[in-house]
Amino acid sequence: MNLITRFTLAFVLVAAVVFIGGGFISYQVVKKEIQSEEKRFLKSRYKRLLKYLEMSPPANGFTRNKTILEPVNKDVSLYGPIFSDTLVQHEHFGKMENQIKLESVVEIAGQRYHIIQFDLIVESDDIIKSVTKSMLITFLILLFSTVMIALFISYYMLAPFRILLTNIQNFSITQKEPIQFTISKVKEFNKINHFLLDMTSKIISDYQLLKEFTENSSHEFQTPIAIIQGKLENMLEENNLSQSQMNSLIEMQSTLSRLSKMTTSLSLLTKIENHEFNNTEKLNLSVILRALLKEYEELLILKKITLSMDLAKDIEISGDRVLVQIMLTNLISNAIRHNIESGKINLTLSANTFIIWNSGLPTDVNPSDFFERFKKSNQHGNSLGLGLSIAQKIAENYKYCINYQVEDDRHILKLNF
Repeated sequence: MNLITRFTLAFVLVAAVVFIGGGFISYQVVKKEIQSEEKRFLKSRYKRLLKYLEMSPPANGFTRNKTILEPVNKDVSLYGPIFSDTLVQHEHFGKMENQIKLESVVEIAGQRYHIIQFDLIVESDDIIKSVTKSMLITFLILLFSTVMIALFISYYMLAPFRILLTNIQNFSITQKEPIQFTISKVKEFNKINHFLLDMTSKIISDYQLLKEFTENSSHEFQTPIAIIQGKLENMLEENNLSQSQMNSLIEMQSTLSRLSKMTTSLSLLTKIENHEFNNTEKLNLSVILRALLKEYEELLILKKITLSMDLAKDIEISGDRVLVQIMLTNLISNAIRHNIESGKINLTLSANTFIIWNSGLPTDVNPSDFFERFKKSNQHGNSLGLGLSIAQKIAENYKYCINYQVEDDRHILKLNF
């Protein structure tokens, strides 16, 4: 629900509550005013009747024009006029209907008279119908006007805001130009545009600097590492080294190799997070998997690992070929590296899922934590702890779902496309 719709609904709700309250107040005011006018009208007729009686007092009573005049004895007390409601039979329709009654006892020329006057009153149902009708018509006019104004604001006045949102949604830090905004007649929109222009310009500048630093540092690290590795290899070829010196050189070479892999992996992670791999194509996952598995045949034989697989044919996904290969390589390497001697690996590929499980030792780490950087089980100290983190970032890049779980002696990785 967009902002204008929420505002419109809130306004209509408040207006409905106000109209209901206003209708009740209007009903009370109109009813009171009508009753007051009815009493005033009867009082006016009553005064005219008194003047008539003073001018020519009748000897007998009469009933006419909704007036009843009855002579009474002098022992009847004087009172009135008093107003009350009564039921009077309609002279034409013959049904009883509510009327207002004025009643009093007066003395004129030594004779006392009992006077009753009555007249039609406007019933509450009639007042309610009239007030409800008028308020409902007014509310419908207000509702129509509100909707039309909301549409006008949404499609015309907020057009720059919609353009702004579209530009923000399409913004990528990999582009070299900041967001371009159109000038609006609304001062606040222009302020937001200028702020976002400055912000995106700074983001792009910082990203380019970080990208250059990452690429340069990765390149510059590899050069001295390669030089040191070369010199270590030359030293290992010498014949005058003691066993302890030989072991130290081998450890140094292993550490340099891990450092080189770590630098490359961290650089790859940065590029994936920055969405620098934009080459998307249709990939036959079945073919890629079978080609990768051939590269691991010797390693599987060496570790005496039994491989079984159930790969559906011609399963296609969209993605960057390099990233998909890296993701699958890391998953397979993880299953081999964390396996046991004479262990098992099973691969299952279907239209929507790739499952790889391997035998292994119980882990002292929550399986979901293996996707964090440098998180690894204590049994595998030679692991960098970055393989699954890279695989997860690649999966997230393509909106895939990946999870890790351990069931008894089986480590299961499931990838949902």
